[in-house]
Amino acid sequence: MTIPAPALRTAPSVEITSFGYGHAPAPTADIVIDARRRFRNPHHDPRMRELTGLNDRVHGHVMTTPGVAAAVAHTAQLAAELTTTTGAPVTVAIGCAGGRHRSVAMAEDLADELDGAGVHVTVTHRDVAKPVLPAAAAAHAPEDPQAPADRRPEARTKGPLSGRRLLMARLAIIDAVAVTVALPLLAERLMAMFALPLLVALAAYTVVLAAAGTVAWRGWRGRSTPLPVRLVVDAAAALALAAIVTAFLTT
Repeated sequence: MTIPAPALRTAPSVEITSFGYGHAPAPTADIVIDARRRFRNPHHDPRMRELTGLNDRVHGHVMTTPGVAAAVAHTAQLAAELTTTTGAPVTVAIGCAGGRHRSVAMAEDLADELDGAGVHVTVTHRDVAKPVLPAAAAAHAPEDPQAPADRRPEARTKGPLSGRRLLMARLAIIDAVAVTVALPLLAERLMAMFALPLLVALAAYTVVLAAAGTVAWRGWRGRSTPLPVRLVVDAAAALALAAIVTAFLTT
């Protein structure tokens, strides 16, 4: 991205600071970038954990994350334009969890971008020399969105038709079939005779729906209902409904 020529002629310096949220609060700055949520975190790779964003391997790992290069380019343009409009030095703070990897790599690239455009830049890596954060502290930062599946926490979808809502939607369909097809036939038959198989099947269906409702609304140990549980509940409800129809046809 090209920085406007007027900014190059008049821009004062841009001061860039990388930092780690896990060590201390973010410094006061005109532009603050939180790199914890969107970009790959080398901390999750033991081979890069003790390295820093000044290392070529770590730098490449961070900067090849989709969106990072564009974020750096846009930040460079904004910083240069601010120096023109304010006539004063502009401060930029880039933070990640530990201030070692992502923030350092991005700060270095931002400095190169501005320096290449003729803007005077100073860079300070506030926390790069501090010890690597322990696992408990690093856990406060969101997990690497591109980490291998075996090192990521379980994804929990909260869309309109996921987890418990999906289970309830399927049960609603089964109920609709029961109300419009099975129950009218059952009511007609019961008016003529009290068939024990029909009553047993209806009771079983009611019990299954009650259990399914409990599973659906309470979840499974506070988490989304697992797929096997949903399938078993669906199958049980369907079998109970089939038993009603079968009992009616054979009675």
